[in-house]
Amino acid sequence: MAKALLAVLAVFVLHSFTLAGELRPGTPIRLTVQRALSTHPRGGLLGVVGVKPITRENSFVIFEVAEDVLDEEGDVVIPEGSVATGRVVDSQVGGGLKPHAPRLAVTVDSVMDRRGRLIPIRFDERHEGKWARRFSRAETGEFVRQMRDERLERAMNMPENSEAVQELMHVVVKGQVDDLIRHPERILKLKYLAQQSGLPTFVRFIQEGKILDVLRTIALIQNGGFVLKGLTDLRRVGDAFRLANEVWGAGAELATWFGRRVTAPQIVVPVGFPVEAVVD
Repeated sequence: MAKALLAVLAVFVLHSFTLAGELRPGTPIRLTVQRALSTHPRGGLLGVVGVKPITRENSFVIFEVAEDVLDEEGDVVIPEGSVATGRVVDSQVGGGLKPHAPRLAVTVDSVMDRRGRLIPIRFDERHEGKWARRFSRAETGEFVRQMRDERLERAMNMPENSEAVQELMHVVVKGQVDDLIRHPERILKLKYLAQQSGLPTFVRFIQEGKILDVLRTIALIQNGGFVLKGLTDLRRVGDAFRLANEVWGAGAELATWFGRRVTAPQIVVPVGFPVEAVVD
């Protein structure tokens, strides 16, 4: 009897020692994406055979742990800021000759704990036989809209920016460029606003000296006066879509004006997008 009790006690002690500093399978881990993912085409146009997405299948994905992960004793096993890695298992451009929805799915494989050990982790859903996280255009688009709205709200609450915000909306929404051209100092106000509110495309177009041309293109598209003559005009349309979508969230509406319909907008997962994994 005594030997049996000792055996049970030994197993209990060994089990307790094993669990110290360990995480049970299924323990949730909150992560954020640290490398942007996108199904936007690179080196081609929608509807052309052979286009590839910016984020290719089997490419590397980096995540960051969003909050400390604790063991059953309350000790930190995986500290906030730790790096987790995974792979892209599905990435397809939306659209094509037979329009179809974009597809984007990734895995997460391991995360480093505070001791430098790699802990296997995974997502808790399936995609074509793999534990993977599938992204949809609706959820990622809503996250991007919230981020943009928060940035613009902060900018609009700054007194020195209120006039520039009104100017920006007036120009982009109504396509009225002539007044802006006659007052170059307004461009400086808009540049300051763009830097403060996180509008990198707008800043880049200002720095490259092409902002007025892009705004003219937007005005022509909205007024029905844009004529597509060649590859240069296609690039101008692309610039107009990017600017309108970033500033106003109106890329889809501008595309509707231009082509009467929108075919399979793409999936974009920005840096900071939250996901949740579990210990494998």
